[in-house]
Amino acid sequence: MSRISKELAGQIAFKLTEKSRIASEKLHVEFREVVTSIYEQQTPKEVSECFKKYPDWFYTANGIKLNGHGFNWDYVSSIRTVIANNGTNCYITMNDKNSKQIQVAKQKWIKSKEKYNSLKEEAEQALLALKTFNNIRKELPQAESMLPPPMSNALVCNFTSLKSKLNHQPEVELVAND
Repeated sequence: MSRISKELAGQIAFKLTEKSRIASEKLHVEFREVVTSIYEQQTPKEVSECFKKYPDWFYTANGIKLNGHGFNWDYVSSIRTVIANNGTNCYITMNDKNSKQIQVAKQKWIKSKEKYNSLKEEAEQALLALKTFNNIRKELPQAESMLPPPMSNALVCNFTSLKSKLNHQPEVELVAND
C-alpha cells in the first residue's frame, strides 16, 4: 500500500493537465503574434526595404514594449526579430484600435493560463487527498498509467544472499563492560 508524495502528485498533475497547458501556450503564442504583427505594420515600408539590403546597419530586437491605452510598459517577446524603432528598443505607437486588439488576445491567454493553473492545483490536491496508489487507481483511473509499478521486496533486495552473509560472519568474542 504505497503512499503518494507531493513531488509525484505534482508530476502526475502536470501530465494530467497537459492538454490545458498546451492550449494556454498556444494562446500565448497568438498574443505575441498579434503584438509582433501590429509592430511590423507600423514599420515604414521604406525602412523594411532598406533593412533587407543593409541588415548590418540596423538594431534588431526580440521584444516589444507597450505603454499607454491600458498598458504600463509591458514587455512582450516578439515571434520574429523586429527592427528597433527607438535606438535599441521597440515601442508600439498605441491607439484605441490596436490596444483593444492586444488586450483581447492578452485576456484570452491570461484566462486560459489561470484555468490551467487552477486545474493543475486541483488535480494535485486530489491526488494528495487520495493518499494511496490504490485509492488513486480507484477514483482517478486517468492517473493509473502514471503511477509507478508495484514493487515487491524480492525485487528490492536479495534476502537469501543477505541471510547467507550474516550467518557466515567471523566469530568474535564480545566483552561486556561492567
